[in-house]
Amino acid sequence: MSQDDINTLNQIAMQIQFYEGQLQNLQSQLQLLQSTILSLENVSFTIENLDGVEPGQEVLLPIGKIARIRAKVLDPKHVILNVGASVFIEQGSKEASENISVKIEEIKKAQTTIQQNMEQIFKQIEQLRPRFNELYQKIQGSPPPGMSQ
Repeated sequence: MSQDDINTLNQIAMQIQFYEGQLQNLQSQLQLLQSTILSLENVSFTIENLDGVEPGQEVLLPIGKIARIRAKVLDPKHVILNVGASVFIEQGSKEASENISVKIEEIKKAQTTIQQNMEQIFKQIEQLRPRFNELYQKIQGSPPPGMSQ
């Protein structure tokens, strides 16, 4: 056992911890994107259900996941969408639905990219583990807890 081995082991451990932190961050991003997709799908479903509603007709309008409010629809053929930075635009229902579908596809592509990044990071961790285990066993005389020889 040498000081160089201990230093190398510490460096590898820090790299693994760094990569694991990145994985957790990416997992959080994936969860946020999935939540956004579900929200957009709910909006799209609501817009589609407005088809066939007459102006002035009373409907139960979703306001979140668990609540509905009674509302009279003034113009069921148009919706007002947030396009970002608190900017809202009015669009026809069909156009709005199409734009939401495009947004969902963009988010799914982002999810795929994040998943690919996670796979790469996982591979980097797996490449570091054998050297970590080897040095740990050399220094401690036994494999790290949870690791087999």
